[in-house]
This record gives sequence, C-alpha cells and structure tokens, in this order.
Amino acid sequence: MFERKSNCLQNIERIVVYDTQSNDSALYNFALKYKATEYKFLKEEIEELRSALKAPRIRKPKIHFINRLFYQGSKDLRIILTDDIQIQFDVVGEYSHLVEGIEHDSDIQNIEHPYDLVVCFNSISQIKEIIRDVVFDILMFYWLGGDEKYPSIKAKRELSALKVDFCREKGYIQAFEKCKYASLASYSKDKAGNFDYGAFIRLWDEFDEFLDARNTSYDRIQNVTNEVLTDRIIQSHSKGAQISRKRLLKLIENNSEKRFIIVRTEKKPRSKKKRDKILGLFGCVKWRTGIVELRRFEDQYLYEQHKPYVSVFIVER
Repeated sequence: MFERKSNCLQNIERIVVYDTQSNDSALYNFALKYKATEYKFLKEEIEELRSALKAPRIRKPKIHFINRLFYQGSKDLRIILTDDIQIQFDVVGEYSHLVEGIEHDSDIQNIEHPYDLVVCFNSISQIKEIIRDVVFDILMFYWLGGDEKYPSIKAKRELSALKVDFCREKGYIQAFEKCKYASLASYSKDKAGNFDYGAFIRLWDEFDEFLDARNTSYDRIQNVTNEVLTDRIIQSHSKGAQISRKRLLKLIENNSEKRFIIVRTEKKPRSKKKRDKILGLFGCVKWRTGIVELRRFEDQYLYEQHKPYVSVFIVER
C-alpha cells in the first residue's frame, strides 16, 4: 500500500496549541520548560527514529507552543493541550486531525467535543509523550509516501479511520471508545514502558499489510444513483434474485448519510457460536444467505472480522 521513500523524512510544520488556567499545573510548567527552547524539543527522539529507519537525513518538524485557543493558521493544527475540557474552540480552515489533552481525569466519553481523540495527562513527561506520538506518526506517514497516496484532507481522515480500525482489531482500542484518530506510536512501548523504535516500525508494517487486506476486502461504491447502487449489490451476489430489490432500494433511499456500509450475509458458518454472533449483528434469529442491511460507516470493523461469512460494501455519496 505504502511505498517506502529513500531520501529523508519530510519537513513538516505542525502547530501545538496549549492553554492553561493555572500557573502551577503540569501543563503550565511544561510550556514554561519548552517554549524558550522549541528548536530542541524532541530533537534527540527524532534523531533516534531517523537512525532506526536508516534515513540518510532528517528535517525536524517545526513545533510551536502558542498560549491561545484561536490560532488563525489552524489548518496546521494537530494538538490542543488544556486543563479545561469544556473550552469552546472554533476551527478556522481545514485540518486533518484534532487531538486534545486534558489535565485531569473526567468522564470524557459523555462530553460533546470537536476532537478526534481526547487523552488525559497529569505530568510533564506524559504531555511530551502525547506530542511525540502524534509527531512520530506524522513523520512515518510522510516517510512511507502517504502524502502521495492520501493527498487531500478527506483522504487523510479516511486513513486515520482505518488506523483506528486497525487498533481496534489489535485490541488497543475498545469498541465503546469514541475516537477518530489513533497514533501507532502510543502502542509501541516495551514492558518497562519505554518507547520501542523497532516495535513502532514493525507496527507500521503491520498497518501497511492491514491496508492491503482492506483494499481487497471491501467493495467501494462512489457517487452512483440509488438505483445503480441497488443493482450493484444484487448483481454481485450469486443468489441476487433472492434479494428483494424493492426493500433494498427503500433502505438506501431512507438513509441520509453520505457515508455508510451495506453488509450482507454469505455462506453459513459451521460454528453455531459464530453464526449466533453474526445473526446478532444483523438482528436475526435464523441464518439465510443474502440478508442485507445498512449500517454506520464507523461499524466496518464489526462486520469485517466475520469474513468470508459477511460481505461489506463502503458507500460514498
């Protein structure tokens, strides 16, 4: 999927925005420590990554610490660090991801926010790790030629959704966790909790294989009429005549989502446990090949793991 580059890690400028309400917080002390020496921030860690990748040279990303929440150049925005989860943040322009860190533990699952990932911290070292993990994933994305295959903001966000799926499959992220972004660097530590550069590179290799499998696993249907979409689903099934065209077309017409998935049962699993699990996803009690339902785009991984007994079609309008 990716094509490894051989020249150097790219020069990527990303903005770290922080805000704090207290001058004795870990966040305040973190900003105080690094603001005056931004050019040194993560310098050693990035050099170690360059060495592990055997890259001839490296251009360190420019990382800025800005103590305000309304940065006009927010198309470069990557991380927000704050001690108040309830802040109001207006995003100006396009951005690929918003990652927020908060300086206290709270029930963030039930709070509405515009962020793709929210993480908690309570020390300077944890703050640095949050930023390092995001920066390392950005570097790997460019090192592997991701900017050529995923040039647009929309494409980058779709890749991030696949990275979340990959992390769910690996067991790093639980089904109930709400997030649209995951850093593979966050799951690349040894038993002592130290960052493992080799494990990080191997994890990206695994993700690359995952993408290859996904590209052959899914049929992607884009910008077609509801009638054409209905016919495509029916014609792709060996027993298409058994699928109600009228019912399927009505399901599609009643769905207003711009991106969703169509799932369909295929051959019957021998394992009763497997059958029951799939039937539960489809809301059925008896197996029948050719059951078709529409599901949320975010639920891809729930159905993909049951191949070849389930087919998944990604629909983008």
